[in-house]
Amino acid sequence: MLPPPGMARDDLYRQQLREAGFQPAASDFHGKQEQVRTLDAGDGGLFEFRIFQTEEGNIGLRVQYERDRVIDAARSRQSVFETLAEALDQVNAYRQRAAPPAAIPDTVVRGLVFSSPRMR
Repeated sequence: MLPPPGMARDDLYRQQLREAGFQPAASDFHGKQEQVRTLDAGDGGLFEFRIFQTEEGNIGLRVQYERDRVIDAARSRQSVFETLAEALDQVNAYRQRAAPPAAIPDTVVRGLVFSSPRMR
C-alpha cells in the first residue's frame, strides 16, 4: 500500500499499527520500529504480539503466550511476512480464536446423552 501524498512510508506503517491497537514498544529488541499489543487468550493467559521491521525490510511478528507469568514456548511463534497486511491478518486470526464462544441457549441440555438399546 502506497502512502497518501505528503505522508512518509514510516508514518503510514505507524498509523496502520495504531489503528490495529498496537503501541510503540519501550525498546527495539527484535528489530526496528517495534510495536506491541496484548490480547486476552480466553483461557486465563495472554498473547503478546510484537511487530517490527527486519533488517531485510520485511515485517516480523513475534507471538508470545504467557499464563501466570510463565511463558509457554510451545505456544510462542516468530514469523516474517512481506507486508504489514499479512502480519495483521495473522494477529486477527489469533484474535478470532481467542474470542469467547457464543452463549449456549438455556434450552440446550449440556452433558452426555445415554440411550438404551432397542428391543425387537
